[in-house]
This record gives sequence, structure tokens and C-alpha cells, in this order.
Amino acid sequence: MLIRYGLKGIPGLLLFFMTTSFSSAEDDHAVWDLTPLFADAGAWEAARAPMLEEIRAVARHRDTFLESPANLADYLEEVQALSLRLSRLWSWPSLRLAADTRSAEDVERMQRLRVLSTEFSRATSWFRPMLLEKGETFVEEALAAEPRLAQWTHPLRDTLRLKDQTYSEEVEGVLALISPVWRGTSSVYSTFTNAEFPWPEITLSTGESVRLTTANYQRVRQSPVRADRRLATEAFLGAYANFERTFGEMYFGNVLNMVTSSRLRKHPSALAQRFFGENLPPEVYHTLIAEVHAALPALHRYFELRRDLLGLDKLAYYDLSQPLVESGKTFDFDLSVELTRRSAKPLGADYMERLERGLAGRYMHVFPADGKRSGAFMSGAVYDAHPYVFLNHIDTFSSLSTMAHEWGHAIHSVLSNETQPPATARYSLFIAEIAAFTNEYLLYHYMQENARTPEERLFYLLEEIDHKRGAYFRQAKFAEFELVAHTAVEKDEPLSGQRMSAIYRDLLQRYFGHDEGVVHIDDAFAIEWSVVPHFYSNFYVYNYATSTAAASYFTGRILEGCEETLDRYLALLRAGGRDYPYELLLAAGLDMASPEPYVAMRERLATLVGEVERLVEMHPELRTVIAERAASVEAGED
Repeated sequence: MLIRYGLKGIPGLLLFFMTTSFSSAEDDHAVWDLTPLFADAGAWEAARAPMLEEIRAVARHRDTFLESPANLADYLEEVQALSLRLSRLWSWPSLRLAADTRSAEDVERMQRLRVLSTEFSRATSWFRPMLLEKGETFVEEALAAEPRLAQWTHPLRDTLRLKDQTYSEEVEGVLALISPVWRGTSSVYSTFTNAEFPWPEITLSTGESVRLTTANYQRVRQSPVRADRRLATEAFLGAYANFERTFGEMYFGNVLNMVTSSRLRKHPSALAQRFFGENLPPEVYHTLIAEVHAALPALHRYFELRRDLLGLDKLAYYDLSQPLVESGKTFDFDLSVELTRRSAKPLGADYMERLERGLAGRYMHVFPADGKRSGAFMSGAVYDAHPYVFLNHIDTFSSLSTMAHEWGHAIHSVLSNETQPPATARYSLFIAEIAAFTNEYLLYHYMQENARTPEERLFYLLEEIDHKRGAYFRQAKFAEFELVAHTAVEKDEPLSGQRMSAIYRDLLQRYFGHDEGVVHIDDAFAIEWSVVPHFYSNFYVYNYATSTAAASYFTGRILEGCEETLDRYLALLRAGGRDYPYELLLAAGLDMASPEPYVAMRERLATLVGEVERLVEMHPELRTVIAERAASVEAGED
């Protein structure tokens, strides 16, 4: 997961901010050191205290910044400096708060920063409308005349694209005032599902009573006891089904807000508006879905292999999450650091020098602790500081894979910040996950090649398959659901919770080969759409699917020893946001609107499934191992 802050090159646009992580200043390699950001609370407060007046002082540029190229450069430099300082101010308490969510002092610091950020947005809101009114000629002449504007060349030209979608300063102010109302459905969903949802309780075959929160549901659905998996799935999704109409109203409101916004901004569709922001061709979205459909036979082949290995007559939806074998290894922190290092070596000496330096420093908060938030992420918020990596390491292969993933993000930020000026250092989400997934796929390859037993190799092969199943096929299914839902509202069609369930059921059955007898999809599982919080970040999840495909493409060619691909890949990481992400990937040799990267993904999946088939055929004892793990598989049969 990636967390970054800061302005996207141009002042006057929204200040992006999200929370990240903390720790004490103990001399412990597994606990990060935040003193490069601020030495202590006093230093943080001293930096914050003058910010409000300095932000308000920006208003003095309003009547002069268009008088000359020099005045424009003065304004941009001042606002950029304020933005960089705000990012640093955000990082220190938010990182601390992630590591100890009980810190009331850091909660108060974040509240103060929200006031500053709101004031920053207000103080610069006039910039874009006035620049657009001045026009392209002024911008181009200013770029030619003032060398200090060089780093803003792409951001300034990008702002000019917004002319037809931008209203007067007065109207833009009104739209800014009502924008929080549009985000209300997301807040309602988050509050209900995180704070007030009535989680069901079940009793497992062991006699254990379990309250099925999201985390517990994920744990139980991996159980080797089939009856427990089925019970947990039916109870968890059944609890959501009790609120089908409520969730339907929430999501309909969210989609309607997006559609209304796209109409206000004069876009032909909600998808067009979402892609206009980064100048992406909508063909990327449609090509992704088409190519995922073409790859479904390869996915179904894996499901059929899984059904055979489990000895089932019929594979159900709740049979897809439990591990078939174990690695037999414990991946403690030191070993995980070493394997992260070894597996990344194909990325070359320059990359490794930065990774080695990062792993040797105190930039990670590693282990779970009381009050620490869950999950993992990388924060590359501060332009002139090393990124920080937040983990909850529990000595599993998943923890190792997460470490490799987050360091992929971190070195991406290092390379971008080293190469780009602040105005273009912030890279697109469309590219960000490629860097992380590439490191994960290099790790899978390394572990597969260095496995010591057939069971261990089988484990790593299945791990890569299941990663691709989740990050590619599952996210593409979500993306297709979003597209169908938004298109329905754009056609003024009703979109009740019941209809959403019908849409999602049809997608589930197609993706899992229900009609072909591959995986049985019960109608009760159609409510799963209501469980996905990412649907409230419209047209977001497709990034995971496209990034998985691109990472698979780059990894394959890098491992084949293609120096040209490696050079282009590293150039992509260094490019930051100096151009539109689609154009940057074209320069790296990959057209995400073409079938090529998705075909590479399909071929890799087919190769992996074929390797599993051959491995099991060569080592029939693996079937016995799987059967022993699934000893309770007969329980709960239909």
C-alpha cells in the first residue's frame, strides 16, 4: 500500500493527505527513527506555529502573479515551499499515530493540520481559474522566458487541459463548498461497517466461538475444515445481506455523486472524468476487462486442478482461500530482510545500492504492538527525507511478501525524488503498484528457484497463482462491476441493492465458471459487492489489475536478462510524474491500452498452473500431503 502527500505539481489543487506511522526513539533497528523529520514535539510545534500566517500571506500574489513570468515563478516557488513544509508537518504525527493510535497528542496535531490544509486550499483556490483565463499563450511565453519555471512545465501545461471543465472563480468556490457533501456516502459506509455493524458469531467444529469481524472472517475462511469455511462464509455474507437495501442506497448515492460530478465537469461519462484527471485513454479500462475475459480459461484450469487436489466432486466459492500446503519455514525479520535483498538483485547495482542503504537504516516500524494500527504501507511524503515503511510482521511468508512489496514502493520514491524536482516527483497510482508488485514477483521467482523440497516449491508456485488471482482477476471483476453500475445510473436506470446483487452474481458466475461446472456460486454470495470499501473510491481498483499485468510483463523480461527492459523499467521509476503515466509507460515499452501486457499475464498464469500439474505428477506424495491438510473436506458436503 502506498501513502503519499503533497500537491500534484500545481498550487491551487487539492492538498492530498492520509495517515501513516510512528514509533519511539529507542535504538532498535525494527523501530523507525523519526528525528530526521523533527527532533521532538517542540521542534514540530515551532515549525507549525508560523504556518497559518504564511499561508494567508500567499493572497498578496493574487493581483500580481500574472504580470510577468518572474512573478509567476515567485508564486509557485513560495507555494511549493509551503506545500513541502506541510507534508513534513503531516508526516511526523501521522506516522506516530499509526504506530500508537492511542496518542491523543498526535490526534490533536492532526486536527490542527487539517485547519492548515483547509486554509491552504482556500488561500490558493483562485490560481487555476485565473491562469486558465490568462490562457495558453501566456503560459508558453512564460516557460520560454523564465528558467525557474522549468520544473513546472508539465504541471502548467496539464492545468491548461482543464479549461473546458473549469468554471468561474465564484462557481468553483461553490463547488468546493459542496464537495464534502458528495463524499458523505463514503463516510456513512465506513462508520457503519467499522463502528456499528452487527458482526455475527459462529461456533467452529473445534467448539471455538468466533465473532466474525472482517479479520476473523479472513482467518476462518482459510481453515482446512470445509464445514467451518462454509459456515463462516454464509454467516458473514448473510449479515451483510440483512442490510442489502441500506447498502444499495449508500452505493447508489456514491455512484450518483460521481455521475453528477462528471456531468457538471462536462465529461461524457464518470469513467471519462476519472481517466481525464491523469490523461489516460479509457481504452485501458475496456482492454483490461476484455483481456481478463480471455484469460478466464487459464483461471478455470487452476480451479479444476484445485478441485482435483482437494478430491472434491464440486468446488464451492468457500473452497478457494485455504492453503493447500505449507512452506515449512518461519520468516523472521532478519531472514525477511535478507530475502528481500537477495530477490531484488536482478534489478541491478544502482537499485540494490539504494535498497541496501534503506534496509540498513532505521526506516521501518516492524512488529505488531498494542495500539498499533493494522496493515502495512509506505509513506514517501517528505521530498527530502527517506521513505518510511510500516509493517505488522508476524514471521509468515505473507509478511515477507509484504516487506518486499512496501520496499518496492520505497525505492520507487527514492529514485523519483533523486531524479525529479518537487513539482514532478509525485508519481501516479497507475504506476505506483507496478514497482511494488515487481518486487513481489521477483521474490516469488527467487523462492521457487531456491525451494529445497517439492512441497516447498509447490507452496511458492501456489502463492504466486493466488496473488495473481486476487490482484488481477478479482480486482478486474470489481472494476467491471463498477463500470456496469455507473453506466446504469448514467442511463437513468434504477440501481437498488437487489439489482446490484444480481449484477454481481452474474459476474461471479462468469469469472468462476459456474455454468461450466468449475466453481459453484450460490446466490447468497452475490451480496459480496457490499463488503468492498474500495467501491467508494470510484474507478480505483482497476489500478491493481493493470499494475499486476505490467509487473508480470517487466518481471518476465528482466529475469530473461533483457537489459533494455531493465533500463526502461528503472527509467520509469525515476520519471516520477514528469509526464502522464500512460506516456511514461509507453516510453518504458508498454502500451496498457493494448493486449500485450495482459497476454503476458495470461501466459505466466498458464505456465504456473502447468508447473503445478507437472510437479504433482512427478511427486504423487504431494497429493497425500494436501489430503491430510484437508482431512475434514467431507464435512459440510451439500
